[in-house]
Amino acid sequence: MTTPIEEISNSIQRQTLRIANEVDKAGYTGLGIQEETITDILLNGVQSEHEENFFTRKFTRKEEGNITGADWLWCIGEPGSWITFAVQAKIANMNTGRINYLHYRGGEQYSLLIKFSKLFGFIPKYSIYAKVEKEIELFSRVVPDLKNIPPEQWSFTAISPKYIKQLSTPNERHLSSVLQFAVPWAYVFCAEKYKNAKLAEVIANNLENIYWSFDNEYRQRREQDSRFSYERMVWENPQPSKMISESIPLPILYLMTQNSFPHKVPISNVSVLSRIPVHHALKLELAKIESSRQWKNFPRVFERKLENIQSSERTYMVPHGRW
Repeated sequence: MTTPIEEISNSIQRQTLRIANEVDKAGYTGLGIQEETITDILLNGVQSEHEENFFTRKFTRKEEGNITGADWLWCIGEPGSWITFAVQAKIANMNTGRINYLHYRGGEQYSLLIKFSKLFGFIPKYSIYAKVEKEIELFSRVVPDLKNIPPEQWSFTAISPKYIKQLSTPNERHLSSVLQFAVPWAYVFCAEKYKNAKLAEVIANNLENIYWSFDNEYRQRREQDSRFSYERMVWENPQPSKMISESIPLPILYLMTQNSFPHKVPISNVSVLSRIPVHHALKLELAKIESSRQWKNFPRVFERKLENIQSSERTYMVPHGRW
């Protein structure tokens, strides 16, 4: 049994409003709230509404070794078509309107996120939790594909690291600057144009529709020529259409199916969202590879690759299909 994409999209919209409410309350009570708490609220909310189709494995602080620059891996699709995001979550302080710690540890977190994503073929994203109202003026809100989305849906957005990199001053960390090139996650799952497509293709197509509008507006603001293609992958803002994989990425399969690990787990949460039951999808993917030498050697290879992320300034993209 499959779940219509529309149901998933509606769920994301509801969770966005819930996020906005929690961030707003944290501001006026003065108690504050952590990114981890908002992420837990989000994951619990989606999973409670899609018990078969969404599953998250949350690792304990004892199990986890935070060496990737990401808080959360989100793999979406079904056998034959997958797309995976490496997400670093940030929360807005609604009393100041600013998002702090965008360049945590002097930019080390940013660098690790890019290296980790490049190594395993993930799409790096910053995810912003905020309370957004209609008064805020953003370039993203006038892009044709986004202009009819309610302003409050910008309370849970995805932003490519490329558009975060230069934001360093207090004014540049204000929501009005940070969200200029933000995409509501509700739009990412919008199925209006692609009702018959696979879930990963819906997501890639939606993001591709606005990719060059964002990229060229960003370039224009820096007095650079417009572009409509890149010879090489831009890992701070990879083209979504090039990031779909036929098989689920092996790091996802490994982290979701093993009972224990001989090393620290590199991330707090790993989620899989599929229109078919997640455990069935994982079983199908595991059956394709579990007898292979590649799978048997993967724990050691995975650990070595993660160590290389921290020990070297240079990482290389794994050949297509290898992971």
